[in-house]
Amino acid sequence: ELPDEVEMDEIVSDDLASMQVTKSESEDSAGSPADLGLGEQAWMTMAGLRQRAREVTRLVNTVVVGSWNAGDQSTGSSTAFLTFYSIADRVAAEQMVLDSDLVHWQAFRAPEACDIVWPNAALPIAKVHVATACVSAFLVVLLLFWSTAVASLQFYTSELTPVLLHGLADFGVLGKQLYSFLASYLPVLALIGLQCLLPAVFDFLARNIEGIKTSSQIQRRVLRTYFQFQMATLYVTVFSGSLLSGLCEVLQKPTNVFFIL
Repeated sequence: ELPDEVEMDEIVSDDLASMQVTKSESEDSAGSPADLGLGEQAWMTMAGLRQRAREVTRLVNTVVVGSWNAGDQSTGSSTAFLTFYSIADRVAAEQMVLDSDLVHWQAFRAPEACDIVWPNAALPIAKVHVATACVSAFLVVLLLFWSTAVASLQFYTSELTPVLLHGLADFGVLGKQLYSFLASYLPVLALIGLQCLLPAVFDFLARNIEGIKTSSQIQRRVLRTYFQFQMATLYVTVFSGSLLSGLCEVLQKPTNVFFIL
């Protein structure tokens, strides 16, 4: 049996040698990147860059732009509602592990139908997170400069009141009283009007820009943001003046610091 084994080894070695020759011939016929011309290498590089650019554009379009039209044939929907006839089945479905990657599949208890903002129901959660982060950054910047806006509104209102309403003094005692009332309370009324507009602006941002899917979440978002701006307004109108005057007194009379505080 030894000659048969030797003959079999020779046949296998011949086959491997022929396969290596065929592979080397195919590689030679394909050509290496070094053998390609500069024009062909540049064309291949540009084709790869275009492919990467298309992938990045598709990703951005899916996460940010395309999700505005979520629910159509091109983007589809990433949200689904399942109805169970048993509470036990619903609780089991909430605790079920649908995927090892929690980013792809997440199960939540569905809100009431009357609480759902149906135009936002089909929006991908990635789009909602990106939009929420952008709006939050915008609100933080606006909150930092809110003191400037409030102070400017009160200043210009106080300066424009004598210019716009100086004619009321010509109507006798009633005109003078009305002018005195408006000159005293018009800056306050302007600030109140600005504060009344804030909930509508925050609701628009949460509902149409962020794409929050339930009305209860929108209301909590509006209430939390409005409270922050109210605290900033209170600081500008009340505490900033008293703190500044107290600091000036401390700088002028350091020995009375404990009495001033």
